[in-house]
Amino acid sequence: MKKLFINIVRKFGCHCKSEVSEPIQGTNTAVVEIALDKNGMPTVFSETIKVEIGKRVVWLGPEEFVIEFPEESPFKENKLFTQNGVINEIIPEEAFEYFSKQERFKKFKYNVIVRDQVLDPYLVIIDPR
Repeated sequence: MKKLFINIVRKFGCHCKSEVSEPIQGTNTAVVEIALDKNGMPTVFSETIKVEIGKRVVWLGPEEFVIEFPEESPFKENKLFTQNGVINEIIPEEAFEYFSKQERFKKFKYNVIVRDQVLDPYLVIIDPR
């Protein structure tokens, strides 16, 4: 499964740093690539990922890492754990509960944790209504 996602990223992704990343063109999937620098500190290719409710987010990285939402989480759990270096989640309909009537998006801070090293990027969920 991880090889399939990596091949998709290689074909459609750019492997370049950017401020904001969105789903791969023509798909419902946003990919967050997690690498480790020479000191073992996690890095991501996009500091912020933007995705609509009902779309998929796939985090790809080391064999073992954790995605943790320290405050509010759009998912049922605040911590997401890897399976062979991949975390694959769909933004649930329940995420609508975080939107006020005026808001068109909600920003969530999350942590990428690898061997006690922490990076804190953002996940922005867009209200598609």
